[in-house]
Amino acid sequence: LRTEHHDLETQLRLLGEIDENGCDGLILVPSDERALNAEIDRLVAAGVRVVCINSDAPGSRRHTFIGQDFHRGGRVAAEVLGKLIGGGGPVGTMAGSLRPPGADRVEASVFAVGGYPEIFAHRRRLEGFLDEFREFFPGIRTITGPPCYDEPELAYQAVANILDEDETVRGVFTSTGAGTLG
Repeated sequence: LRTEHHDLETQLRLLGEIDENGCDGLILVPSDERALNAEIDRLVAAGVRVVCINSDAPGSRRHTFIGQDFHRGGRVAAEVLGKLIGGGGPVGTMAGSLRPPGADRVEASVFAVGGYPEIFAHRRRLEGFLDEFREFFPGIRTITGPPCYDEPELAYQAVANILDEDETVRGVFTSTGAGTLG
């Protein structure tokens, strides 16, 4: 069963319609790490094997998760970008405001673009990216932008806005692949 654009309401409805008598196993890409837990737990209690892939619902009773270490992936991306920039200046991320308070003149920055804040994979990649910059590239400012919800036009507009607004931006990071065509 497929849902478009991580549609939580549709996923909840479809999970609620699954009859445990006709389902032995379920592979799921959760659209929210918490909101699906009750339905996942109901299915597991009824004997359905539930496997989360690509994104996770770690607070549920799902049997296993198959996918990458998102936090580590964000850290690796930050390490590469930080080295390419030369270790100094600000960095930007999408998830909050375009410019942090008190951000005046900086030599370089990076802009980070996020997908859906409620999706475990998107949030953990962004957290890993920001953690790496705080720890190893304190001289580079990170600029966190608004979430783009996997919409290329939103990503394009956010990046265009920050490039018009801040001449110090030397790199862009995105925590999702689906909304970054812009």
